[in-house]
Amino acid sequence: MKLEGSTSTALPDWLKPVEELAASVRAEQLAPRFPHPPENARPAAVLICFADGEHGPELLLTRRAVTLRNHAGQISFPGGACDEDDADAVTTALREAEEEVGLEPDDVLVFGTLPTLWLPPCNFAVTSVPGYW
Repeated sequence: MKLEGSTSTALPDWLKPVEELAASVRAEQLAPRFPHPPENARPAAVLICFADGEHGPELLLTRRAVTLRNHAGQISFPGGACDEDDADAVTTALREAEEEVGLEPDDVLVFGTLPTLWLPPCNFAVTSVPGYW
């Protein structure tokens, strides 16, 4: 679920600093060597999904299959390439999370997007989408 305006009242206190940072961080702060993707980079998005766990805050991570050609066995956020019919990076991240781990998009409170960063080895322009489940 994507909300317009501030979502702070719906977020737990421990997550509010992340929301503030997401609203102000610049690409140059996250990736000083490659802050801006080239025109031919392929758009992609990942979901950085936080949740309240039994023992405190949790973060959703996946492990890529060891049989994949690229990034085999790596730990990652759920996500992938944008489809032509995806409205934006949020739609992509939520769709991919549903496909990869069964997370219902309507159960996730999206509270921003981070600057799009370039991953040179795969030529993806990746937008990270923070959310709370």
